[in-house]
Amino acid sequence: MHLKILALDLDGTLARDGVVEEATWEALRAAKEAGFVLLLVTGRRLSVIPEIGPFDELCEAIVAENGATIY
Repeated sequence: MHLKILALDLDGTLARDGVVEEATWEALRAAKEAGFVLLLVTGRRLSVIPEIGPFDELCEAIVAENGATIY
């Protein structure tokens, strides 16, 4: 069995200065449509993630606050 999982960091990987570019959103949507399970892993507080974008819609899980919170 092969798992298609992408675990992605937010700051410095998906976002620059807290902003995710449209091309990045498109790539994330394409990966999800291709069957990948997306996981966001970040040191940020869970409460600020919705301000950055619809990660809760694209990701199966969000690991936030340096692993202290899983959504």
